[in-house]
Amino acid sequence: MAKNLNLNLKSADDYKGLFKNSSSSKIKVVKIEIDRLEEYPQHPFKTDNQEQIIELAASIKENGLLNPIIIWEYKEDKFYILCGHRRTLAHKHLLFETIECIIKKDISKDEADLLVVDSNLKQREKLFPSEKAKAYKMQIEALKNQGKRSDLTLSHNETKLNSGKIVAEINNESRATIYRYLALNNLILPLLDCVDNEIIPLKIGVELSNFLQDEQIQVYTYFIEQGKAKLDIQILEKLKTIKNDTDLSYGDIDKVIDELSMNKLDTKQLKIPVKKINGLLDNIEESKRIDYVIEAIKFFHENNVNSVLS
Repeated sequence: MAKNLNLNLKSADDYKGLFKNSSSSKIKVVKIEIDRLEEYPQHPFKTDNQEQIIELAASIKENGLLNPIIIWEYKEDKFYILCGHRRTLAHKHLLFETIECIIKKDISKDEADLLVVDSNLKQREKLFPSEKAKAYKMQIEALKNQGKRSDLTLSHNETKLNSGKIVAEINNESRATIYRYLALNNLILPLLDCVDNEIIPLKIGVELSNFLQDEQIQVYTYFIEQGKAKLDIQILEKLKTIKNDTDLSYGDIDKVIDELSMNKLDTKQLKIPVKKINGLLDNIEESKRIDYVIEAIKFFHENNVNSVLS
């Protein structure tokens, strides 16, 4: 890996070059006491799935550790785990005291961020939307920092666009997709958990990220905590209209739900089985049949014919 990030990254290939070891360098694997290893600050990936940890521990017990973890000596004799949080937890579950490591020393905080994200995005089979959101944010910010240091001719927007392009390319995503995930970082934690657990679709989560935190709390309380209605795109569009004019309140949500419920009642269609009116409309032009039925109903009521049905 490069010793610093003072490189002018223009493409995904330049980014990937940060993680290539020199062909002449030998990777040294050492054993280090697990108690000396620290969790990486702001680690964007979840590591608390006990079922996965137990399954991984069983595999390590049977086959050994296939890939050593990667750690960063950020200060003398102080180590952060960059890649291998779950493997470390599996070792703890097995009551192992040491673990095989590859130590990175002369790297910057931005390089460490990029390595944490890059290794986990590639190795994990399934990622929650919140994990992608935090990971892409870390990548974007690290590359933006690099751009500010290495190319002072770039404006803030140009740096941001270039970073977004690189992050999209290295993750095989469109830039629009990357920025949709980035938007999720603006969600309050309960709503973000709802997106992860598929209680709220990703699309709705992205739209809710534009709401103020207080408004998000109102939405969460009304639709999730109290379950007063199911949140859908139609409701969300109405709420967006209100919030653009004034701060969204709990009462506003109630009014929107009542209004939409009344509209559904107003537009509810009356379906009449064909066999019930078979032959009755044969002599009426097809384009006039609905009007004919309406007039017939009016006549029915105006002449008090409903007594026939009693």
